[in-house]
Amino acid sequence: MIDSLGNPVLPVKYDEIYPFERGVAKVRIKDNYGLIDGKGQWVLPPDYTHISPFNAYDLAWVATGKLKSDGKKLKLFGGKVGIVSRKDGVKVGTGYDGLAEFSLRPNDWMGYTTGAKILSYGLLDTLRTDCTFLAYDKDSNGTLISPGLIDGTTGQVIVKAGTYHKICRPVGGMMRFYARPGKNGTVFGYYNLTSGKEIRCTVPDYSGGREITHSDFVGDIALVISGQEKTADGKWSATGYSVINKNGETVRDDIVQTQFGAGKTPGTGYWAFFKKTANGALTCDLCDENGHPLFINSDFSDIIFSNAEEEETLFCVQKDGYWGGIAQDGHIVIPFEWDQLLSPRHGVIYARKATSWGLLLTDGSEWIAPLYHEIAPDADRETDNVFVRTDSESWQNLKVGEAKPFPRRYQAIENFKDGFAWVQPVNFPPQDTFFNKIQRGLDNDSAMGYIVDTNDAIVSPLPVARKYAAAFRKALIEGNGVLSLQEARRLLLFLTIPYRTVKLSNAITEDEWDY
Repeated sequence: MIDSLGNPVLPVKYDEIYPFERGVAKVRIKDNYGLIDGKGQWVLPPDYTHISPFNAYDLAWVATGKLKSDGKKLKLFGGKVGIVSRKDGVKVGTGYDGLAEFSLRPNDWMGYTTGAKILSYGLLDTLRTDCTFLAYDKDSNGTLISPGLIDGTTGQVIVKAGTYHKICRPVGGMMRFYARPGKNGTVFGYYNLTSGKEIRCTVPDYSGGREITHSDFVGDIALVISGQEKTADGKWSATGYSVINKNGETVRDDIVQTQFGAGKTPGTGYWAFFKKTANGALTCDLCDENGHPLFINSDFSDIIFSNAEEEETLFCVQKDGYWGGIAQDGHIVIPFEWDQLLSPRHGVIYARKATSWGLLLTDGSEWIAPLYHEIAPDADRETDNVFVRTDSESWQNLKVGEAKPFPRRYQAIENFKDGFAWVQPVNFPPQDTFFNKIQRGLDNDSAMGYIVDTNDAIVSPLPVARKYAAAFRKALIEGNGVLSLQEARRLLLFLTIPYRTVKLSNAITEDEWDY
């Protein structure tokens, strides 16, 4: 490599140099790869037969071994894999036949192995997570059998492979595990990453770990089954739950049903613990992530948690047959007079009285009176417009604060975003024009409509396919809400390039030309 003046930067000693990316470049010497910085210094010596592209966390997987095709992709066979950092070099050395990232879904990981049965990763695939923890296997033939746990930050083995039949992503310093299934069910429990001690729960899991029968630790507690039965369809269902702490001690054992609402900060949230009363009804009380009650004598019959993204913590709860809203400090924000409330979204709550819906703000004030058959979920809280149904047949555009919606009716809508919405008028018959045909494209099934503003004025000079609505919104924003016929034509011609390569059988019409 030379600089712009022709001065040597890197000597001619590499068989191949790949483009620099974020300060490093992959280089090849014979059949091995390494990483260099802009001064030619080794970030990673050329000891690997493969280095994957770096992911968003500046991590890549590396391998030693032979590369060959399985008929579809170039794969790694008979080698070892590890993890490296663009900044810090080797994180997990190449001593493993199989490594797997943990998915965010419970009981799941996304993995790759190096044996003949490798299916999950091709050589161009990147890692998907920050690899805080990894599952590994020393002797894998294509799948992870009785995997162990690696600290992806230090590369140290925390739990040796073969200790457990199945492990899950550690949460709150505790790793959920399943022992190998047997005639008397599967023993499950938790491994404490700090103390190295395990908690084995006394009630076995008869589903063999296929059902999520106990939770991860959130705060200081976890939920485990206290009983299990087989359902009519052959699956297993919990008949009761217990709450345990990190010492394995039972904190509570009268629970028949639970809900959990995640907090904005990882590892925080709220539990709703349901129990049966003497007459068989369900009541629930609310606790924080450590199991401490939030209210005294709550005795709610149902609850809907706010999304973790909501600024305010508001619990929509049911009591004595009616729904209301209660704040974290216990005061009633929304009176108990509603037949149904939905979880707060974008700072509003969908509320129903009898068969009519309205919208409430999270401070309890009425945003839209309960007058409508249905209200479409809003996509953009910054726009004070929503689509409502006064019947079951069509939608209308309602500006908040107005007594009535705009008169034009729509059979299909895409909600307001950035001040514009895509709509399809009732009985809208798109003409068989050139621009309408090319928007339908090869699939021939894209719905056609118009773009309207918050005053329900049509601002797209031509009909627009739903799939191009976002592009038109962007153009309208850049044009301060105005789009000329010529600008609309130019945009459609640009968007439909893949569909306009056709056999020329007659003269091209004037509409097809971009002047």
